[in-house]
Amino acid sequence: MHLVGLLLLVCALSQSAQALHYRGGTFYWEKINNRKVEISWRLSFKKSEGTYPCESVGSQILAEEMNMLKCKTCSVYDQEIIKRLPLTCIATSSENDWNLFEGSYTYEAKSGKFTMSYETDGPCTWSSWLYLQNFSSGRCWNLLSHVDLSIENNSPRVTAGLPLYRVRQGCELLIDLKASDPDGDTVRCRWADPVKQECPDDANEPRVCGDPSKDPAKAEIYEDRCLVRFQAEGDYVIPVEGHYYGVSVMVEDFDEGSTKPKSTVPYQFLIQVTEPGSCIGPEVSLGNPCSSIKPGTQWESTISAKLPEESDGNRVEEMTYILPKGMTYTEDIPPPGRFVQSTLSFQTTKLGIYEYTITATDDFGLQGKSVSGKIEVTDDETVIKPPPHPQVLNDESYPASNSQLDETREYWFIQFDGPVSRPEKSAYITVLDNRFRKTYATYDSANPDEVEFPADNPTIARYKAPKNLQPGQTYALQIEEGLSVVKYSTFCELAAVVNSDTSAYPFSIPTPPEPTVECDQSEITASVPKSYANDKSVNKLHLIDPRCKSNDNGTHLIIKFAYDSCGTYIKKKSSDITRFINILRDDPEPYQTSKLITREKRKVNIKIICEVEGVGIANVYFNPDTSVESSKFLSKTRLESMLELYEDNGYNDKVEYGTEKEVDFKDTLYFAARAHDSGKEVAIESCRATPKYKSCTKFDKKFEFIKDGCPVDDTVMFYGSGSFAQRRFSIKTFAMINYGLDDAVWVTCSFVTCDPTNNQSYCRILNSQESCNSAAIRRRKRSATDAVTQAFLEVQIDSDFME
Repeated sequence: MHLVGLLLLVCALSQSAQALHYRGGTFYWEKINNRKVEISWRLSFKKSEGTYPCESVGSQILAEEMNMLKCKTCSVYDQEIIKRLPLTCIATSSENDWNLFEGSYTYEAKSGKFTMSYETDGPCTWSSWLYLQNFSSGRCWNLLSHVDLSIENNSPRVTAGLPLYRVRQGCELLIDLKASDPDGDTVRCRWADPVKQECPDDANEPRVCGDPSKDPAKAEIYEDRCLVRFQAEGDYVIPVEGHYYGVSVMVEDFDEGSTKPKSTVPYQFLIQVTEPGSCIGPEVSLGNPCSSIKPGTQWESTISAKLPEESDGNRVEEMTYILPKGMTYTEDIPPPGRFVQSTLSFQTTKLGIYEYTITATDDFGLQGKSVSGKIEVTDDETVIKPPPHPQVLNDESYPASNSQLDETREYWFIQFDGPVSRPEKSAYITVLDNRFRKTYATYDSANPDEVEFPADNPTIARYKAPKNLQPGQTYALQIEEGLSVVKYSTFCELAAVVNSDTSAYPFSIPTPPEPTVECDQSEITASVPKSYANDKSVNKLHLIDPRCKSNDNGTHLIIKFAYDSCGTYIKKKSSDITRFINILRDDPEPYQTSKLITREKRKVNIKIICEVEGVGIANVYFNPDTSVESSKFLSKTRLESMLELYEDNGYNDKVEYGTEKEVDFKDTLYFAARAHDSGKEVAIESCRATPKYKSCTKFDKKFEFIKDGCPVDDTVMFYGSGSFAQRRFSIKTFAMINYGLDDAVWVTCSFVTCDPTNNQSYCRILNSQESCNSAAIRRRKRSATDAVTQAFLEVQIDSDFME
């Protein structure tokens, strides 16, 4: 029994001799000259263990004598750099059980290139990691750095990292290491590599090195972004000494495009997996996460933490601050509580970048996502103070303020007081009617199809002139804030922008000269301002005879034609006044099924009229004696069928014969063929349209829209009427492209009336399902009793929508 008791006592003494207090750290350095270097460090140790106490932030101690910073590549006599590191407490956490210290030392190197390491100068049991889930107990540690003073370079660093990150079982943790480089070099992070001798000299495997993954946890590092992803998977087992995972990362800087590191520094920390529960911890907000200030300027920012609704915690138990030297905090609303708030203060005269990290822990020990901020202390005025807002130069833009517009210009532009760029967010130029505030046009400067920022003149924004502005009217140009931007680089944003200021000013459209018509002895000459023709090209305009065109002198269209040419109409106004009328018009796009008709509006329809007094061909006539006496014969008949036009598809209100029905393109025309004898069957054989007034040229043609009882135009529809004596159909309104004095349309149809008891009649074939089978129509001839009738109607197109 005494032997057993002695053995237990020896085991207890051996266990207590192990100093399991190391919780991670980092080293980094700045070059002073080719032999001298400023070495800095941050080290974390277990708070409750007591070897590394922190009485208060700012208190100072010395590290244990057993740990030493040594030059690994120096001779055995020159290896010691410094033994007892000076440590200043910069942060402490009772909830997470750690104290964090920093310090620095100026070292006169024996060589321009060397490797240094901070490690225990003796057995690992003197100073080791605490028990690690992935590497077991009593593991050695070292913090190894590669230094090259032969080049102009300073090492990268991690100065805003936490000693410990917590994640609940079943949740995922994404850690931004916040690695940075004072020289602006490319920074990458990777696991410590035993092949590169970056791991502790630990005879007992495994060493804390490489991928920290171990079932049920999985870890991944994103090297280019310096992110560590950790998944706490599997079932949770209550640990004896906590679920801690040791993580060892190497941070390297590179020249752009290079794969050879310029220097390498370490960063080591812990991840603790706690019992399952909500993955949502306290939420930390920074009032000003990024700032640039002048040296000596007092900087302040508010930070807060709260428990989101998704959290299962009751209160924020602790706020943890990882702050640079010179930054302090004041707890305005201290924890514990569901909402806590502090104020950060910072002031220094030393130029550089200063980073800080804040995190919060709830009463269940769940640590929220850490949030980091940074401050640049600089004397560069262009970084501290952004450039001025671009100004719109109203009097140098086109149109200019209070100016009269030159309608011949195709493009307008906004003139700025300096070079500008296109914004990413939409901002608009708006053209308004000054009287009624009606919007005539808008242009989005973020859209390159609407606004151009020309490379050959970076001080303007150019856009196409709007159409259809009314002569003699005053308009306003409104320019939104941010129509253009000035891009510049800042510490906080690589591509910051300053928006251009807003502007608004009036301009006017001059009243154009009136068209003129000159009626000389043999021809008519018309001079029409181009604005009256909606700036249409002369190639798109013609008189009633499409072969007669106009000429363009730059500001006016000049039209010349003889009194009896180009389809000119001659009308008697009074006994001694004769009118000669022609029309300058454009041709709208033909409809898809025929080049003879259109269902689109005309843009130009200008009548040219000459009133001439005493025209010989109009007021003098003769009647030669033919020596033959005229004879007159009279006969009367009644057509077997007729064409009717109705107001709508109800076929209740008929348009009275002789009435011109004015219609628009959006309207549908509802026709019916009706037999006079209600005992007869009626069928539609064909229908065609012609202009009421012809141009008397080769362009006068008929548009046949029903042929052999079948639709030719794709808008023709047939309807049942419930009676053999009536056959109904409709067609979408159309206009003839070529016509004479006006656009009235004659509709002429050929109807057939038959005996309804004759199943083989021509009507039965036309009205049957086989009526559009041309072969069936050719095989069947009309019978002697089938009567064919021609019927007519006039349809007047509404001239408002043709112009």
